[in-house]
Amino acid sequence: MKTRTPAVLIAVTLAVALLQGCAHRSHADNVYADGDTQRAHSITLATVISVRAIVIERAGSGMGAAAGGQIGNALGGLAGKNNFNAWFVGTALGGAAGSLAGHAIEAQVARHPGLEISMRLDDGQQISVVQAADEPFRKGDRVRVLTAEGKSRVTR
Repeated sequence: MKTRTPAVLIAVTLAVALLQGCAHRSHADNVYADGDTQRAHSITLATVISVRAIVIERAGSGMGAAAGGQIGNALGGLAGKNNFNAWFVGTALGGAAGSLAGHAIEAQVARHPGLEISMRLDDGQQISVVQAADEPFRKGDRVRVLTAEGKSRVTR
């Protein structure tokens, strides 16, 4: 029976832990961060004048590339475990390929659909709010704009 080396197990465990750190805060209008609770939000009534689909992209943390590199390095090293030259090449190529794959996965996970909602407030001012596309809005909809500490969200 083959046993995995402690280095491989440590690398995989570390990679899983690092990927968990890639969790993100939701921008959905029905999700509030703990720090946003128990704060007064001003409410302004408005009419939607246009809605445009956009993509919201969070800045990458680099954790995907780091975790992917560790996993690729560990798996690449398995290829040449009985030959130092093969092990060296395997870890180098596996680490590079894993890093690229991890970066690509993190970039894809960091993107989600959003809306740019342009509105005419009841006082005549026009504003636009960008938020997650978790609730549909159409031209002519009557909405509420909730604002606190410079951040706004649109709700029905």
